[in-house]
Amino acid sequence: MDNCACAEIPYDPISRISLVKKDNEVVGISYVDLLTENQSVGEQGTFEEIRLSRILSSSTNMISFIADMPTDFQYYYLVISSTKYVGSLELSDLVKMPFRLCILALTLDLEKKIVQYVRKDPDTSWDYLSVERQKFAMSLFRSVSHRSCKQLSMNKPRIEILLDYTSFSDKCKILKSYNVMTPYHDIIANSIEFRNSCSH
Repeated sequence: MDNCACAEIPYDPISRISLVKKDNEVVGISYVDLLTENQSVGEQGTFEEIRLSRILSSSTNMISFIADMPTDFQYYYLVISSTKYVGSLELSDLVKMPFRLCILALTLDLEKKIVQYVRKDPDTSWDYLSVERQKFAMSLFRSVSHRSCKQLSMNKPRIEILLDYTSFSDKCKILKSYNVMTPYHDIIANSIEFRNSCSH
């Protein structure tokens, strides 16, 4: 999290939370929604006490955090490394580019695993695709092969090679056609939406 979703210090006090200190002791946190025009930070009502439920370790696995994320996650988490305050995590951080890239990397790894499975029986996997999707894969293969000057059999490449040129959604459809991993079909289907969202 130190290099992913956690924002770096110093913060923009307009968009991030800030620690409130009194006599060099941290007494709470403040953010712009708590302030009014005629108030100063430190006055009653301008800061909140730090709750243990709002503290997060910098070593926290983000996937586990999201899986267990409370439904009342509205504002922030303070991020602690050892005994040092290193930043904060806000809900908006989970839709920013660093975290989106992390999710994209997971879908790429999932695609690699799917390819390994569908390549076990390439002919059957290929037949699960519609003629249109087969033509798309063939067209992409020829385009990439031509640009990279690869000396491959462009007229009749091996099926297992063509499977590499199918789209992520096509690979997921092939896997579903095998009627395996049934309990995970919804997760795989959602991963297509995640992939498209993260890559565009």
